[in-house]
Amino acid sequence: INNDFLSKSNHPLAQKYDKPILENHHWAMTNELLIHPSMQCDILSGMNAAQKEEFLEIVHAAIMATDMAVHKTICERLETKAAQIDDMGLGEESTRGPGSFRVRKSVMPFNINDKEDRIFLVGAVVHTADLSAQGMTPEVAYAFGRGCLEEFHAQYLLEGEKGLEQSAFMKDLDQPVSQGKAQLSFIDFVLLPLWTAMRSFFPSVALPADRIAERLAEIDFDNIKEWGGLSTMLVDRPQKKPESEKIHINEKLGTDMLEQGTKPAQPDAPALRLPDETKALP
Repeated sequence: INNDFLSKSNHPLAQKYDKPILENHHWAMTNELLIHPSMQCDILSGMNAAQKEEFLEIVHAAIMATDMAVHKTICERLETKAAQIDDMGLGEESTRGPGSFRVRKSVMPFNINDKEDRIFLVGAVVHTADLSAQGMTPEVAYAFGRGCLEEFHAQYLLEGEKGLEQSAFMKDLDQPVSQGKAQLSFIDFVLLPLWTAMRSFFPSVALPADRIAERLAEIDFDNIKEWGGLSTMLVDRPQKKPESEKIHINEKLGTDMLEQGTKPAQPDAPALRLPDETKALP
């Protein structure tokens, strides 16, 4: 489940932490691990007070950077820095892989002596690492992608069960085409802008950046059932019917029974359940 679900369901974590909920929870747990004496893992013992303060500030910023709400801001700032290099006429073109990217050698438009630059760059690197699964080997990328699709589908169903507004991008993920569209949009609009920008400053990320572009090119809607990232578990799983549909089925069964002269179940009798419906329920 994500921050949106925690917020609209008024989850205990949402009552405890400000937004972003999960990231503030992660920071609270990390901070406790680092500084609470009972944890016995004080890796900061060799630092003075000023060094500890700066270290914790950087760790906090890195954790906050994993919030997808700041993804656009991170990408825009990286792209602005990359444009500064373009304006200076530095860098060289590389056509390695399915896309064309500009690669810089030994050029870093961040000032190591600037605290703000250091903190931002750490956050950007952690954010990129947090979105690195599609840059790994195909087998790992597919498995991770399928896991995300399955988690999103489970959250969509849970939102419906709880009467919450359902997340539009999680809809119909039990359908192959919808899975392909979801992954295509994620790679095209989220991953590639970030990894292309990071590649501008760190040529060593060329391989995962190329792999991400390859995962995008593999999504063929004419042969979507052959796509390696397809979660067949969702497609093949018997789907749980919404409560409203089950009520409609039971009402129809009662009407059919009356028309056939069969006595329907009395109010104090066990609830009538269709055998096939029973099997479909988890």
